Amino acid sequence: MKKRTKWYKGRTATYMVATALVISNAKFIFDTPLSKAQGSGPDDAMTRVVVEMEGTPAIQTMPHSVHVEAVSKTLRRMIKDQTENLKKSHLKVIQEIIEKKIPFKKSNEYTYIFNGVSLQVPKNKLDELRSLPGVKAIYPDQEYHAKLDKSVPLIGAPDVWSKHDNENQAVTGKGVTVAVIDTGVDYDHPDLGGALGSGHKVVGGYDFVNNDNDPMDDNGHGTHVAGIIGAHGNLKGVAPDASITAYKVLNQDGMGTTSDIMAAIEASISPDNPFPADVINMSLSGPGDGTDPISKAAQNAVDAGVVVVAAAGNEGPSYGTIGAPAIAEGVLAVGASVSGIKVPDAKMVAPLVENLTVTRLGFSANPHDTAITQDLVDVGEGGMESYNGLDVKGKIVLIQPPVGSDGRAEAITAQEKGADAAIFFVPEQPGPSFKIGDTIPSQFTSNPYSELESQHQFLTGSNVNSQLESLVAMKIGASKAGELKSYLDKGPVKITITGKDITDQIANFSSRGHSEFRAKPDLVAPGVEINSTFVKNESNDTGYTKLSGTSMAAPHVAGAAALLKQLKPSWNASEISSALKETAKPLSSYDVLTQGTGRLDVKAAAETNVIASPNVLNLGLADLKDSEIHRNASLSLNNQGDVPVDMDFTIKEDKKSGATVTVNPSHIHIEPGKQVNVEVNINMTRPDQDIDILGWVEGNIQSAKESQHLRVPYKLIARHFRITASPDPITATVSETSAFIYSPVNLTQAPKVTVRTPSGKTNEVTAVLDHDRWWKLQVQTNEAGIYRIDASTTVKNSSNVESTIIGSGYLEKLPTDNEHASTWKSIGPYSNAGLMNFDLKNSKDMTVLPSSTLSLFRTEDRAETWHESRNFPVAGGVAAELVADPTDEKNMYVAINSKNNDPTYIGKILASKDGGKTWNTLSFPNKEITDLVIDKSGKKLVAISSNEVYISLDRGISWEMLPGWWGFLNNAILLNNDLYISAGYDGVYLFKDVFSGSAKSELLYQPPFPFRSTKEIEGNESMLVVGTFGGGLYASYNEGKDWKELTHSQIPFNNVSHLEILDGDIYVGTGYDGIMVSHDKGKTWETWKKPLPGSNSYEVDFAIGPKSSPKGIRPIYVSSEQAGIYGTQDSSESYKRIGIPGATVYDMAISRNSKGYQLLAGTDSNTYMTALPIQNKVDSTTLEWGAAEGEGRVGEQVYQIATSPIEHNVVYKLRYSAVGNTNVYRSNDGGEKWELKFEDRGVPSDMLINPADSKQIMITYYIPGTSESGIYISKDSGENWKNIKLEHKFITLASADPNNPNRIWAGGNEGLFLSNDMGQSFQKIQNVPVSSIAIDSYNPSHLVVGGNHLYISTDGGKTLETAKGAGVDELNIYVNDMIVSPNNHNIVYAATGSFYEYGLLKGGRGVLKSVDGGKTWTNISGALENRNATAIELSPDEEYLFVGTQGGSVHRMKLAKKQH
Repeated sequence: MKKRTKWYKGRTATYMVATALVISNAKFIFDTPLSKAQGSGPDDAMTRVVVEMEGTPAIQTMPHSVHVEAVSKTLRRMIKDQTENLKKSHLKVIQEIIEKKIPFKKSNEYTYIFNGVSLQVPKNKLDELRSLPGVKAIYPDQEYHAKLDKSVPLIGAPDVWSKHDNENQAVTGKGVTVAVIDTGVDYDHPDLGGALGSGHKVVGGYDFVNNDNDPMDDNGHGTHVAGIIGAHGNLKGVAPDASITAYKVLNQDGMGTTSDIMAAIEASISPDNPFPADVINMSLSGPGDGTDPISKAAQNAVDAGVVVVAAAGNEGPSYGTIGAPAIAEGVLAVGASVSGIKVPDAKMVAPLVENLTVTRLGFSANPHDTAITQDLVDVGEGGMESYNGLDVKGKIVLIQPPVGSDGRAEAITAQEKGADAAIFFVPEQPGPSFKIGDTIPSQFTSNPYSELESQHQFLTGSNVNSQLESLVAMKIGASKAGELKSYLDKGPVKITITGKDITDQIANFSSRGHSEFRAKPDLVAPGVEINSTFVKNESNDTGYTKLSGTSMAAPHVAGAAALLKQLKPSWNASEISSALKETAKPLSSYDVLTQGTGRLDVKAAAETNVIASPNVLNLGLADLKDSEIHRNASLSLNNQGDVPVDMDFTIKEDKKSGATVTVNPSHIHIEPGKQVNVEVNINMTRPDQDIDILGWVEGNIQSAKESQHLRVPYKLIARHFRITASPDPITATVSETSAFIYSPVNLTQAPKVTVRTPSGKTNEVTAVLDHDRWWKLQVQTNEAGIYRIDASTTVKNSSNVESTIIGSGYLEKLPTDNEHASTWKSIGPYSNAGLMNFDLKNSKDMTVLPSSTLSLFRTEDRAETWHESRNFPVAGGVAAELVADPTDEKNMYVAINSKNNDPTYIGKILASKDGGKTWNTLSFPNKEITDLVIDKSGKKLVAISSNEVYISLDRGISWEMLPGWWGFLNNAILLNNDLYISAGYDGVYLFKDVFSGSAKSELLYQPPFPFRSTKEIEGNESMLVVGTFGGGLYASYNEGKDWKELTHSQIPFNNVSHLEILDGDIYVGTGYDGIMVSHDKGKTWETWKKPLPGSNSYEVDFAIGPKSSPKGIRPIYVSSEQAGIYGTQDSSESYKRIGIPGATVYDMAISRNSKGYQLLAGTDSNTYMTALPIQNKVDSTTLEWGAAEGEGRVGEQVYQIATSPIEHNVVYKLRYSAVGNTNVYRSNDGGEKWELKFEDRGVPSDMLINPADSKQIMITYYIPGTSESGIYISKDSGENWKNIKLEHKFITLASADPNNPNRIWAGGNEGLFLSNDMGQSFQKIQNVPVSSIAIDSYNPSHLVVGGNHLYISTDGGKTLETAKGAGVDELNIYVNDMIVSPNNHNIVYAATGSFYEYGLLKGGRGVLKSVDGGKTWTNISGALENRNATAIELSPDEEYLFVGTQGGSVHRMKLAKKQH
């Protein structure tokens, strides 16, 4: 017997989440082969693959549904001959591999259920392997991970046991073999036969992990699964007399590979196997779409007459999370439902009545059948000493468990002390929250088309021994626990606890089906807290445990299939699968993609005699060619019984789709042994949006013996091309842009595309395949205005049915704005830094490339004013470097990287010949760029990626990659055509005479431990200086032959932010020591002050400016991250901030104090404040608002600012801290001084000061990485707060009913909501996404709603009308903020910003204006240099409109008097 590794050790949470085997979603990417300067690159490494060969596997020699045991001698000989032929063809391919000198190692060979082999080959030989004759496809050999007492009666198994088969034996699975492909099986377990081999429960198997005949389980997962199927002892499985074959494909850590799983499928049903499987259970799941190797193997097994059952996966409640093999056609995909669990409800009944939101803990006992009302007692941490002097018998205890405890020990103590129930809580701390109990999250069904169905919350247990006998254990939120404690301080608190049986709820973790693929899961079965057999270990020597997961649900179905196989031996695998699906118990509130046909009911399956074929109507794509959709399908009903039956059909819609679905005829009569066909017809008007038409054909079966039901899902999906342009909108100087088309299916030819110009001309454009299902086309934009793009194509499904796919998209070219040049003006604040470039020929000119946003700032008047350009030919990204031609500063080059901002590229180099007014993209490889340098002539360029070096001799028109490969290139300099590169841990390399055509790299220097990784390199003709990560500067004065460490006052440099050599002087930005400057090549140093105090200043660039006069001093400029650009002419004795107005403004407010009106802006640097800028002239004094308290620091983002509608000196702001908390501040002097009033977890999304009662403050929030969202409410100006958890995540709040402070509107991605009880509860009133709401305070029923479009409502949101004008009815937009004129309620302004459409970044449309209450709009953004508008404010006299922007600070527009 094998030694078991005792890894379990009670870590039940980690294990339970993994109990339905899950594979990583990461895709294997096969890179272009590269060579490294030193040694071989990573592409030489061996990788595991499955190679599919041309030709069909041997199993397809058999007719469909002929079981392996029924194969004739003739057919067996044919299979053997085919197997031998396949092996010979494999040998030919192997011989080709040998001849091509491709290193390989063969792991497995497949001929029966799959035609191919598994190999290990070098990664850089995959393309060559793929091209060999006889090779059909190559797949990565993925790594897989491992994922009764009440459940067995629930599904009706004991009722089936009482039945008898044709040989008058009880139906218990006798004579049926179930293959368990898993972690092995502990065949020594007494409930699993106690031994291995013929005559025992586990009759055979194989260990593919260790390649031997002993499939002993050293994990526990497979043993648990086997027990559910067929345990016969202390526990009884679903089919207690079924035989089991155990195939170990997962190691002791629950990990395995595609190749081993496929080998196990093949072995389990091989004709040579003395115990071929009738049923296969695979409680594992990985990525796949049904065409992957495991899905193909599983589907071939189904076609061979084997019932294949697979776990759906534990990735719910998100849709599209069912993987392979469950996704394969014919495989029964099983989700998880609840059985035998009661959850508690709690209500405080004294001193006041209030429902408490509680969550059942996994070790809880079930609540009593009747309600109990008891006193609450606070027992602190719940240890034995906490009960001294307390009598808790029959009471409810409140426990705050000590740090590190999961609450189990404290619950046991409470039970021993006689408590009826325990309520646990954990104080909410910054960062990740501590979870009580080892759990799978609480239960909700997630439906993307309608509201969430709220369900009782519970956490699952995992060990039967840890279950409490009588104590009801639950947890509550910390804020609510605090309220309970405050009530206890004043007197008794009484709580009533009731229980509710949640059997047949579907587990939150249960994976849901894909909208695009076939309807899955097929059904659900019990999979929560299932008690079954287990390997003994240090933490549990009972041999039993409770586990949760779809891994536990699947074996219920596998066992049920074994029972049917014995009871109905003449039924084939398809008929058994159909019977199990069609007779499942329907579950209300769940859709097809969550429950399939319902919860397993094996008793009903055993008693049915009518089998439908097919058992699911997957109708594919709807045909969108015409204005009406028509689709029909045939359904065959077979009467396998001995009496006639009558059937009546009805349709149950999953969700309202607008389709009419009928069955014709709706009533049929079927004689015994006969078949009758019916037609299912679907008709609907062609939808404008994607939609799923889902539901069930339900049949009521009447016979002389009994009444039964039958359920067959149907699924038809309407899908459009998703068309979006990027970048969009484009400026007047750009003559073309790219558009992308995403197809819902793989296409064999390009879609037909037409573009309609603003003037109405139509042009056909050719699209080319970009990647996966994305197609790309170039759109010429010679006119300003809105362009429409239409695409269409025709595809055929597997049944040769044609469907037309159509789609439309829009893009906008902005008009030239010269005529409106003075309309908008940038007014600050200075609050950003970047890479600097000076025009040495014109001392007034300076260009800055910001470090955090993709734009270009330029001044031509010595920083009195700044102008921002956003005309790069990409939608988004981050600048890596800016270089200018030394011979002509207007020739500029910018290296930018997507950094996940713009998925259409990875890295680009852009060039401008006119100082940044227009740009074109150079033909550089699509790679992330870490540095860019230019030579003195301005003609030669060097660009480096993380791994490679490229040179250009023709201003970037063409590029050549130099030999070599490095792990982390990050910086480069050119000195007299010699290239020095910083290569991280590889050190410093030199390319001597890099442009010669024969340059090779040589290792020049590697810094000593511990600062070995180089970060940047600077130099001139007389020295080289290298900076390292973590600190340390090293210099060479003889071209890199010798190096020495630089120190200041004999102290090594530490935490260097930036290094620069300017006119022979060295400038070093440090984290704590100031700016260090050396005028003698590093021998001595002087310490300069930083622009910001302490460690707040983080330098990203140094530059030396031109003289302002012939006798002037050249100033030194310091670019400090998240603060600005500062100049000094006196060695840092004084600094003057000169730019740039590049802040991202999240919100604005106007307050009033003793100094007058103030404008406040919330930014990444906290709050900027200035006297309301209404002076006519805008210069540097306007742009400089003064320092914000958070400059240079992280965690200072102020997302919301709001002024009291009554007291204009009272202002509130919300700061999101670095530790993940919302901080609420109040100012009583218009924003000069702030007081922290409240702090709690979460990201704030909006704040509302109720105009009907200014003491009422509401803040919506959400917790990143969780489904938790809620609302904080204060009724006393922020002194005290209450937290209400919400089902929905809100982005915006609005209220303006002067007569009803309880009336609140809220919006988010799920729609528009209304509360009539001040946020205690919300009702959804509209489905459109909502990001901003404006309300007419004089008519609160008049709403203007913004989201992806603009809408108007005159009845409080009950109905919405789509607005017109400015492209808002065609173009998708994102409305960040709106404001209604207080003096003229027909005037409304909207700020629109950037957003993602189909995963591609779209730019903002700027500021829109309506003069008819929101019905029609015009764009008033002419000359607004940054159209990514984030916030909007009106001056009190309505003379000026202020708009905050993303990366462009605040802009101001003077309004014409006739406009207001």
